[in-house]
Amino acid sequence: MDDILGCILDEVETEVACQALDDAGHTVDFCQATGLEGHWERLQDRGVSGVYLWNDEHEKLGVVGADYQRRGTCVGRGTYRAIQQSYSYAITSGAEYGVPVKLAYEPIYIGSREVIGKGRLSGDGSVGAWAARWVSEHGVVARAKYDSIDLTKSNESYSVNTKRMGSDILDEGKRHTVSAHRCKSIDDIADAIAGGFGIARCHNTLYGSRDGNGEAKPSRKGAHCQAIVGVYTRPDGFTGFVEQQSWGPTNPGGPSTLNTKGGPVELPQGCYGIKYSDLTYATKRSNWWEAWAFCVRPGEGFRH
Repeated sequence: MDDILGCILDEVETEVACQALDDAGHTVDFCQATGLEGHWERLQDRGVSGVYLWNDEHEKLGVVGADYQRRGTCVGRGTYRAIQQSYSYAITSGAEYGVPVKLAYEPIYIGSREVIGKGRLSGDGSVGAWAARWVSEHGVVARAKYDSIDLTKSNESYSVNTKRMGSDILDEGKRHTVSAHRCKSIDDIADAIAGGFGIARCHNTLYGSRDGNGEAKPSRKGAHCQAIVGVYTRPDGFTGFVEQQSWGPTNPGGPSTLNTKGGPVELPQGCYGIKYSDLTYATKRSNWWEAWAFCVRPGEGFRH
């Protein structure tokens, strides 16, 4: 299939969004905000061979199929996937009291472009930091039928054709705001996943099919936003990550069993492993990259 992208890599806009979050009293830097620096290494020292956020999501919601974007909505989708899995993890771990819900990507995409970005973009797409700022200030909503729109299932047409959302969606989102912290290194990403934070990353490298180890290698350029949903120790002792695509259940192709130090792990649809060195290469290959760690703020989970 042709690459369907939609991630705008913009250093200036990212810094503006970070400043806005800081001005609002939020600690943007992941390590400063959480104190989790070195957390993944400490877990490895204790014998933990992997942290897979989808296990908690599947436990609470059943197996969730891969997203399938047909327009440039990847920033909304990658951000939603990261928050969805971190919220499920928080409920399972007892860090958050709430009921499991399926979240909607559509308001994240629309709000990031039209409110935070002030409608300045032509065509599809958004900036990762705009989505981070949107969920921090305006929150997330569950899949449901609202007075203004039916969001019980994916509605990409609504995402790309809407300039202003109904007050019912905006009011609901304000009840469920999200902490957004910027990860500035690959080690930050590993520590965030190990601590139960889902990651949305944006950079200019795409990956090929999975190999016999369930891992994919950088293959071509393309600005894309995806969720990082797992961290693991490879059989050789080095760290790997699990990313999740939004290009349907059969992308990428290749074996879906991930080989780890702790044994084989069956990957969900749209997922593939990445070696630490390959993710490092991908970020250095990009002129600009960003990654955000998310969790629903304490006390702002969903209730019956």
